[in-house]
Amino acid sequence: MRAQRLNSVLEYIENHEICSYDEICSEFDISLSTARRDINELIQNHSVHKVYGGVTAVFGTSARKDSSLSSREDVAGTDDISHRLNYIGKLASSFIEPGNVVYVGSGATAFHILPYLKDIPDLTIVTNNLLVAANDSKSNKDIILVGGKIDYYTQSTVGVQAIDSLRSLNINKAFVSCNGISLNKGFSNAGDSEVAIKNCIFENSETIYMVADSTKFDKLSLYTFATFDDIDYLITNAKPSEEYVRTLNEHHVTLVY
Repeated sequence: MRAQRLNSVLEYIENHEICSYDEICSEFDISLSTARRDINELIQNHSVHKVYGGVTAVFGTSARKDSSLSSREDVAGTDDISHRLNYIGKLASSFIEPGNVVYVGSGATAFHILPYLKDIPDLTIVTNNLLVAANDSKSNKDIILVGGKIDYYTQSTVGVQAIDSLRSLNINKAFVSCNGISLNKGFSNAGDSEVAIKNCIFENSETIYMVADSTKFDKLSLYTFATFDDIDYLITNAKPSEEYVRTLNEHHVTLVY
């Protein structure tokens, strides 16, 4: 059923943040022309938009909630990703207090904190996340978008200029996401450009909150950027295995779920 495939394609894009057409073809075993038709329909429904090298999801306007794409029965089993990320975003926002200087990092998980900050006064939000800057235009918050080279794959600013800008800022609370969490290797990312940014944030922030949904556990991406000793909180949507709970306790990390 095409509606079900459209929902699955959107779920895949949301989960991977940015995808190429080739990745979608491979994942769903469809032709490039079929992938283009599916993506064009999602674009028309304002669920995804094109970026350099592929497409990214427009978070908060999921096609799975659009009756033109699927029936109520189709939606019931496919809304899990948005639910997880919104839940994590709401949990993370509970740690933010009026007057804080808050860093919101790149990635979909960190992005979902933003809607829950609108009623917290006197916040300064520092970010290299282009989606945060673009989607908070009506906010009365002070937004500092870190300058630098644009990484279209992660929709973020990176590079020497971004790092130099961050070094001059003092952050109270930093919310950082990852692609994978491993008991042996810690927290990892797929790209090296984001690793340097994260390392700088770790140095300049009073408290580090790692935000990651339950699918990130027992996964390892190419670059490790942090160990359990480097973070203060791990915010997720479900209790991890006892091995993780024990490891977090041993490293004095507060688990929130």
